[in-house]
Amino acid sequence: MRKEVKEIIEEFDFGKVHNVMTHLNWKWWDEVPTMGKIIVTASEMLEEVYSEAETSKKDSFRGTGGFDAQAYYEGGTVKLQLKFVLTEWDNF
Repeated sequence: MRKEVKEIIEEFDFGKVHNVMTHLNWKWWDEVPTMGKIIVTASEMLEEVYSEAETSKKDSFRGTGGFDAQAYYEGGTVKLQLKFVLTEWDNF
């Protein structure tokens, strides 16, 4: 696991995400995911967007199951962001 991904995984509040998903009965496929599955999914998404941004030298985005993973390519450096979104709206 690259250090940028590891830093986010260590600091992100996955317990809060799991609590919300459990409370809302938010299922992936047929069940509320375990903490382990949530962390693995977020890690994989972050690794994917990082690799894509590094290769293409452009920003990259992935979203699934409430998670938004984004990699921003800025001056030869890739910065990562992870969100868990309950609701959002835009008109663009």
